[in-house]
Amino acid sequence: TWRIVILNPAFVGNDDAILSSDPLFAVLIAAGIMGLLACLFLSRAFLNKRHTRAIITSDWRFTGAFLLACALLNTATLTFLGPNTNSLCLLRMWVFHFFYALVFSPLFVKTYRMMKLVGNTSIRRVTITHRQTAIYCIPIVAAQLVILIVFSIVDPSKQMELVMNSGPDVTQRIICSHDTSAFLITELIFEGGLLLLGCILAFKTRNMKGDFGEAKQLIIAMYGIAVVGSVVVIVSNAMGEAQGQANKRFLYAVGIFWGTVFSCCAFVLPRLFQAQEEARQTNRQHVRVTGLQTTELQTTEVQSGAD
Repeated sequence: TWRIVILNPAFVGNDDAILSSDPLFAVLIAAGIMGLLACLFLSRAFLNKRHTRAIITSDWRFTGAFLLACALLNTATLTFLGPNTNSLCLLRMWVFHFFYALVFSPLFVKTYRMMKLVGNTSIRRVTITHRQTAIYCIPIVAAQLVILIVFSIVDPSKQMELVMNSGPDVTQRIICSHDTSAFLITELIFEGGLLLLGCILAFKTRNMKGDFGEAKQLIIAMYGIAVVGSVVVIVSNAMGEAQGQANKRFLYAVGIFWGTVFSCCAFVLPRLFQAQEEARQTNRQHVRVTGLQTTELQTTEVQSGAD
């Protein structure tokens, strides 16, 4: 029995990893660091005004936790750098999805708390402490942890080797992938459900007073994240595996940057403008009172001189 083995040289593809020699390497570093710093800057500007009425009524502790989580989500962009090893593939799977849940957890819980405290129409008094609110944040994060732990054991993201035959050329590719699509489907349902929950909370708090309710900010943030996320998912799936994972990670980085910074601005800037307007009104009242006291003092001096 004769066995004929035909050997054909294969090219190693470089479209699946973003290495230091790739132009996208500097772009992703810039996107990750700029997104991180922008969210931290907005967080500091917000927390510096935490003693003003506008910030106090926004439940600044949990809004601050949301802003910090947005900053941490930008670190997922930095994990896209480097070769597709087993450890980096698993790290990318964990960092993005864990911080995604961490972003929404304090935001939804604080909105629910305001809805129960301020939007309550019953005579019975309702009390929800900060400790209880912090405990309410656990289920969303815990559910994401369970999903990540289960799939890290059953079907983790790992290094896979593909051999692509395109005409006379043979290309060897090393990618990060799962054995099945179960993880992708599970995360789409879970994280898509979080977006839907945010829209429901925004609808239920639409009639609350602007000092306490943040329905507009919440729906703007949910709309921005939903649109960007949908575009990224549709475009990345339309690109297929032939385009390489590097281009997809660039799309993910743009989506993370836009979603986090846009959402932070939606919640921080209106409150900062409100706090600034309150400070102006306070200064005007102080000027009026001071002017009135000066006028009274001058009148008293004139009367004393006449006597």
